[in-house]
Amino acid sequence: MSAWSGCEGALVNKTAMRLRCRQILAGPLGRLTEEDALFLLTEVFPRHPDWSDKRGAGVSHIELRVHGAYRTRSFFLHRVDGSAVDISYRVAIDGVRNTAKVLAAARFEVLSQVSGWKRRHPPSADGMHCDHIIPFAKLFADWLGAIDLTAEEIVVTSQRVGHHDLFASRDLALTWQRYHRRHAAFQWLTAAENVVKSDSAPDEIANWVAEYDRAERQVT
Repeated sequence: MSAWSGCEGALVNKTAMRLRCRQILAGPLGRLTEEDALFLLTEVFPRHPDWSDKRGAGVSHIELRVHGAYRTRSFFLHRVDGSAVDISYRVAIDGVRNTAKVLAAARFEVLSQVSGWKRRHPPSADGMHCDHIIPFAKLFADWLGAIDLTAEEIVVTSQRVGHHDLFASRDLALTWQRYHRRHAAFQWLTAAENVVKSDSAPDEIANWVAEYDRAERQVT
């Protein structure tokens, strides 16, 4: 009996599936064993919202690579036509809901910068809103592009103090904080001005915000 067959009954929920995926991800780089590939191709990856596009004409094998600017370990599907594409087991298991948590964590990671600007630049009237001149979601999207990661690839961890999520990688958190400090600029807006700016946001920003809103409304 194979190891996978022996623990088949235990791998029936998402927590066990994540654990199994992390174990595979921690293994040797290169082509996965048939046993590990079979588990991913039958139990995990078909759950991915873009599975039909990811698999293309068919998958010949799966490879574990070090990928991106932060040298993260990633699964790559090698298709029968010779092409290859990366695929996230987290997205497959949890869907896109992780993006909402990541954006919330990103806001909390730079909260001290926003609070510091507010103290140094008090508003001229009550009821004004502190606004990112470049929308926050756009700043975050640009940072992700600069480091060659997606929101789904960033792991967040829950904190009991204040019940806020933070980036699990403190190196990533520091990089994001430095990027935000260099590129973010703030202004005070009245409530009416804030509504006008939100309504006139470019489509790409509106799409980002809509994606996070949809993700937060999804039932786990």
